[in-house]
Amino acid sequence: MTFKNFGMSLNTPAGTRGLAQGVGPMGSELGPGKECPRCHLPIDFLERRKTRTGQVYYIAWHYIRGPDGTRKVKKCYLGPRTYRHGQVTHEPMGVELHGMVVDLGDTSRYADYLMNMAKNLQDKMEHHALPSIHARAIVKAIEELAGLIEPMRQYIEEKAREEEELAKARAEGGGHDTQA
Repeated sequence: MTFKNFGMSLNTPAGTRGLAQGVGPMGSELGPGKECPRCHLPIDFLERRKTRTGQVYYIAWHYIRGPDGTRKVKKCYLGPRTYRHGQVTHEPMGVELHGMVVDLGDTSRYADYLMNMAKNLQDKMEHHALPSIHARAIVKAIEELAGLIEPMRQYIEEKAREEEELAKARAEGGGHDTQA
């Protein structure tokens, strides 16, 4: 593969399935500069690959310096923004399955899934469409989730402090240089 305008566009060799494109400049809202949800390294380049069927998949690129100074590319598959396969069986639950690329934005897939399921459960109860045996199992699961509220609040505070310290360190250090 050859690069043009380092980190901005990508040419793929003939025979590569699909169309590969770069997604936005460094620090754009779609990912470059953000933490990879798969390996947690900073994303240097976000590839957008389109298949013959029109589905778009995302791949995070990380440029890693080896001990000898050579640059290597590590790629992390982040999946499509929205999955097509499996949607039919999850639609009745109010769940639309998303790929990891969605986590690069400001909302979490977890939060999205939980909110959509809550709306769907409310609707099912209003229409008396939820069997009591399922309702009992759901109540048990919700009680278990409720037990995570306080630990999650503590985690939020700790993680926010950690992220703030990391951002300060990066600002003072002027970027990142990853070792292989």
